[in-house]
Amino acid sequence: MDGRADNLVASGQQAMTPFDDIYDQPDPRAYFRALAAYEYRTPHHAQRIFRRAVAARRARTADPTVLDICCSYGINAALLNYDLTLNDLYAHYLSPQAAALTTAEPIDWDRVFYTAHRRPDAVPILGLDIAANAFAYARAVGLLNEGFTENLETSAPIAALLEAIRRTQLITITGGPSFLSASTFHPLLPRARSRRATSTPHYTCPVRR
Repeated sequence: MDGRADNLVASGQQAMTPFDDIYDQPDPRAYFRALAAYEYRTPHHAQRIFRRAVAARRARTADPTVLDICCSYGINAALLNYDLTLNDLYAHYLSPQAAALTTAEPIDWDRVFYTAHRRPDAVPILGLDIAANAFAYARAVGLLNEGFTENLETSAPIAALLEAIRRTQLITITGGPSFLSASTFHPLLPRARSRRATSTPHYTCPVRR
């Protein structure tokens, strides 16, 4: 999140609970511990919507590509492509086994975990997030096929991102619309493959204080 809450205060919007210190860690354990205290449920509510959107895209494209904006550790990807719920992820990352792992061990642990739960109808998912550590983790454990750590709020998208968006049929995002501006979306939507066949379902709700 990297100062996004401060930007909101400066712009006169309602301040949100900041999670800068856990949003870009080497693995997601601290992230889930922090959000559990707030009973964060946004990805849970979005899961059914995103799966229905993918199913609708399959009527036109056999294997629709998804771009998840603010992908972080790949939570939306996990809930879309794997037989898992948000409660399953909380249980996994808050378990005694997770707490006992060293910093170097979670990647291999999660590769096994996610491989065991992958759905046969999984779709390619690209990620976009400025949190480089979180993105790298999602890639390493197999949740994201590829992605980018560009900040479209402050700079134009690189050529590789524009090429990737042309292959995208569905854009997903949870929470991000509460702090992103049109600067992030304007370069992407016109270039998405067949604009009439592309939609952007999003689900945003405040974190309970």
